[in-house]
Amino acid sequence: MGLSPAPYTVKAELNGFAPETRSLTLTVGADGKVDFRLKVATLQETVNVSGEVPLVETARSEPTSVVLADQIQTLPVLDRNFLVLAQTLPGSAPLTAGNTSFATTKFGGPADQRNGYTTLIDGGSVDDTDWGSPIVNVSQDAVQEFKVFRNQFDAQYGAALVAVVSVATKSGSNKFSGSGYYFGRDQKLDATNAFATAKLPFDQTRAGGSLGGPIRMNRTHFFGAVEKLNVNNTTLVSLPASNPFASLENGMFPTPTREKMGDLKIDQQFTSNHSLFVRYAYDDQSLGGAKKPLHDIGGALMLGTNSTDSIITAHSTVVQDNWVQSDRSVNSLRVHYFRDYLATLPNSDTLGVVRPSFTWGQSSISPQIFDRYDIALNETMYLNLPHHDLKFGVDLARDDFPFEAHFNEKGVFTFTTDAPFNANDPRSYPTSFTMQLPGFYDYKSTQVATYVQDEWRARPRLTVNMGLRFDLDTNMRINKFYTDLLKDPFYAPLGRFRGNPDGGMYLNTLQPRFGAAYDARGNGSLVLRGGWGRYVTRNRPWFDTRTMNQTTSSSVFITDPNALKNFPSISGVLGGKSLAEFAATAATNIGTLISDHFKLPSSLNTTVGFGWRLNNVTSLDVDYVNTLGRDQIGLVDLNLPPTGALNASNPRPVPQFAQVLSMENYVTSTYNALQMQLRTRVRGANSLQISYTLSKQRINGVDFFSTLRGTQRTPREEGDHPLDTPHNLSVSASTTLPFQIQLSGIAKALSGPPFKVQAGPDLDGDGVATGDRPLGLPPTIGRGDVAGQLALINAFRQSINLPAIDASRLGLFTYFTLDMRATKAFPFADHHRVEVFLEAFNLTNYVNLSGYNSNMNTLSFLIPTSARPARQIQWGARYSF
Repeated sequence: MGLSPAPYTVKAELNGFAPETRSLTLTVGADGKVDFRLKVATLQETVNVSGEVPLVETARSEPTSVVLADQIQTLPVLDRNFLVLAQTLPGSAPLTAGNTSFATTKFGGPADQRNGYTTLIDGGSVDDTDWGSPIVNVSQDAVQEFKVFRNQFDAQYGAALVAVVSVATKSGSNKFSGSGYYFGRDQKLDATNAFATAKLPFDQTRAGGSLGGPIRMNRTHFFGAVEKLNVNNTTLVSLPASNPFASLENGMFPTPTREKMGDLKIDQQFTSNHSLFVRYAYDDQSLGGAKKPLHDIGGALMLGTNSTDSIITAHSTVVQDNWVQSDRSVNSLRVHYFRDYLATLPNSDTLGVVRPSFTWGQSSISPQIFDRYDIALNETMYLNLPHHDLKFGVDLARDDFPFEAHFNEKGVFTFTTDAPFNANDPRSYPTSFTMQLPGFYDYKSTQVATYVQDEWRARPRLTVNMGLRFDLDTNMRINKFYTDLLKDPFYAPLGRFRGNPDGGMYLNTLQPRFGAAYDARGNGSLVLRGGWGRYVTRNRPWFDTRTMNQTTSSSVFITDPNALKNFPSISGVLGGKSLAEFAATAATNIGTLISDHFKLPSSLNTTVGFGWRLNNVTSLDVDYVNTLGRDQIGLVDLNLPPTGALNASNPRPVPQFAQVLSMENYVTSTYNALQMQLRTRVRGANSLQISYTLSKQRINGVDFFSTLRGTQRTPREEGDHPLDTPHNLSVSASTTLPFQIQLSGIAKALSGPPFKVQAGPDLDGDGVATGDRPLGLPPTIGRGDVAGQLALINAFRQSINLPAIDASRLGLFTYFTLDMRATKAFPFADHHRVEVFLEAFNLTNYVNLSGYNSNMNTLSFLIPTSARPARQIQWGARYSF
């Protein structure tokens, strides 16, 4: 019926029988089941039965986990991002490797995490169109609870391969309530980072509050929350002594962060059968990169930092109307307006230089500015029949995505050696030069989805869940853009690579879902469950605007040593011409095509498991999960000769173009896991939750859409996924002690992910060094035949006159952290209290290594370069009523 998460009372009456009232608490996305057994009435009597949140859902076939309001309020979370608490659930973990832009949490299964999960706040998607991560953070004081659907979810949910995070925000009630809080940190109580010789300058202030209550008793209520964050952080650069740029680049550099957010929700109860809510969320973030001075990197060449600042301003407004049309049908209509401004701005506008051991100058993809407008409508009809609970729905969404791009605007030279440039030594020359004019684009698209879901009570103990979803996107393949492009005589030869300019609308998204839940004992204490489904992720408009920019903007990719010997003179490399003049006469670099058969990544997910209520407060959930990821995305250079190194005698097939990069669906991945969770929920603040996942994740391809396979014409990319962490343990608990003291904590332990490595130079002559490795070496190392991997690495290093490394460098970076909070409460007056607390993050000061040099052709190969924060102490206070 689309009810909000809250306690409810249900009453059943029938003439001749005693009325019976039962209470239950619904969590977000839960299906509440209430059984009534009415007794024959002898006197005027009413039976009242109270209930709690069910420990095991008897009608659910998919694995799910809920994080409740008590956990959100009591467990320690350093940055107060509610998604961090998802890491306490099976199958999820801190994102400790890979690209972590705006993301904190990973879910096992997909090749690229950006396709893995979607985040819904009050039913509205807040996924970023660029990085795919949630772009809006909501104050913890505004979150009622959230649920994670893991590897199986109903047909009403789409846009993700393995997980849906559904968040419900708080509503006001007939009583005024509110809070005010402050959190503070500085470097004085923090431990020293393992790579620093002194504590890094740091201070943080976070303050906020909330207020909720009635506008009109029993009819209209409000709830609002605000929060402001100021962080003055420091970035430590600690390159090892073997890195030739260590003395130049090592140091401490200021890195500021600012954030303001606010949430407001109005609930209106028109009648007992008709309600509406309006929720507005605002988040304004400034995430600073390291502020570093210009450096002379040799030859009087002054270059700046490669770091960037991210500016994000997001507005999310949800309006939802719920109408109980009869005792069997409910209609829910939701409209979500989302405005998302994202700018990635460089901290330096100098020439770019990429060396195996360091990178300088303007970031290759900044400035870039997105100003997205999105409006989405959802209409769902709920129909309750004696043996079937049906949901029919349609989603309509319209995207408007203006994009301003300044990729490689200042020019980028790439080297495969750290040796100083010497015009008389071709071995010291850069291997490529890239430069591109800025561009301005606008992408528009409409998405439509329809779905039907049936919960069929086939037998008193057996519930069968069946669903079917269908999505289409009217402009994912930007057909008009390619039709117009190929009419241009200059670009017409691209027809060799995109055979049909009009690839049609994307319709390959039929997604059947099937599952069953069996109440083995008939009392809800042991539920056997299983399911299978096909899931398709969402399109990210970033794909389309990127291809517009990198196809039509004047761009050059120069690999001719006779031109590159003029480094660092851009004019010399371009032969004295402007970029536009040179691009008109030279081979043009085609950055990213979308093929006419391009598809969105999909996955086939299977789960089998059980939920077991051990006693009235404890449950155990165990699920086996298998995910097969298909049609996932990576880049291919289509304009390569069949074999051999690129040169004058072995040129590109279409000589007027240099690289012709195309997004192709060649990546597959597999994930097999045993996910377990033990939950003990005692009344009040006492709770214990233990989650453990034993898993194996493999990949054949690349883990990021804009990455090329090494040795493209003879790809060898099958191996352990770079985010594979076989053992994942999380323990979260809270307990109340005498004198109004409460202790709570979260402990997490993860296996170290394997190292993603490459040789450094271009081994097969395809013009790209990324991912090239000696024959026989897998894309990730540190697991499996480690001795064999070490032998191949050292043989390669010997061939380029570098010393051998020992096996200790292949030791993976195990992750462990223990976070604790101690709270002392001072209650006073009526329902008023003040709490003071002290929090410690990474209490044991475990050294969680993170960065390393992945290039085998360097002295510092696999030497750790950074560590995650050492022990951090945070203090604070809260007033609530």
